[in-house]
Amino acid sequence: MSKNNSNKKKKIVVDTNVILFDSQAILKFGAGDIHIPISVIEEIDRFKRDQGENGRNARQFSRFVDVLRSKGSLSKGVPLDNNPETYVYINTDLMFAGMSTELDQMKADNRILMTALSLQKQHPRHQVELITKDINLRIKADVYGIAAKDYDPNETSQDDL
Repeated sequence: MSKNNSNKKKKIVVDTNVILFDSQAILKFGAGDIHIPISVIEEIDRFKRDQGENGRNARQFSRFVDVLRSKGSLSKGVPLDNNPETYVYINTDLMFAGMSTELDQMKADNRILMTALSLQKQHPRHQVELITKDINLRIKADVYGIAAKDYDPNETSQDDL
């Protein structure tokens, strides 16, 4: 995949609660670059021992990401088997080093939002969208000019995102 094609795609940032709600969510977004902040991986790790649905979804998602990891570098992007136009990236907090913001960087939600802000800064001509079930995070995203949507597996389609 050429760098030029990658730059034309929507940049989708996924919050932890989406994955805990639906471990298969990233397979439902259609073509685009799906960005999973490292903060999300850290939060998922905390749920993996839970016996309920959150724990099960955390474990399933971790196994899925491990399969992706075996196919290539997650920091450089790995295509999904069901849609080779969709690449999955794991983003580190280093991508927003030097960004000035009043957001408390100790909070995972703020680091997730800062990932979206960093992508918007790096790709000003491309749509960056945050997918989260967290109402307050959607409000904060709106304040910072980031498009944000609630995740609903029944409404999510390639055309919507």
